Amino acid sequence: WVEVIEEFKIEYIFIDIEKKLPFEFNLDRKSRKANIEYSNIFAEATERLKKIKIVPWSSTELTGIAAMKLLREELDNNLSGQEITIIGLGAIGYQLALSLIREGVKVNCYTRDYTKGLIKINSINTIKSEYTLASCNLYKSLRTAILSSKVLLECSSSLKTIDESFLDDFQLHKLIIDLGKQAFSDSFID
Repeated sequence: WVEVIEEFKIEYIFIDIEKKLPFEFNLDRKSRKANIEYSNIFAEATERLKKIKIVPWSSTELTGIAAMKLLREELDNNLSGQEITIIGLGAIGYQLALSLIREGVKVNCYTRDYTKGLIKINSINTIKSEYTLASCNLYKSLRTAILSSKVLLECSSSLKTIDESFLDDFQLHKLIIDLGKQAFSDSFID
């Protein structure tokens, strides 16, 4: 890596700070001996690449910022008083729920693990400002959550769970943003 960085005069490396997976960091191309590290990639890169400017970034944060920007544009820059449904309360869905509550949006949620969902919803409702009237709600039924508002943010990692049987449930939606991983089946899209 060091040789490549020097050869191409790389000044900046962007590191996703959320990644804490095992990764291979090979310093010697000839030996092909892999050095497997289990740690925060940002910390490791900062330690090993001292001559490079390391720029931390977060894919979850960037996705959240982009989604909020799009929501503001589509809803005339006034989110307060709106009602929005979020399907999936992983990193992106949770961050969006918190951001929307802060802007006065009533947030209706659905997640596969209802118990974990309750913990997340309760944490949002607990930490929000006492002056925020909006609240976060959790539904046990995906269909009920879909029907609960006219704006839907799909943030789940579920594959093809929203199929043609849900088509009628989306007739009143004015905005659907898919931030997840293929929850809408081919039959729904066609």
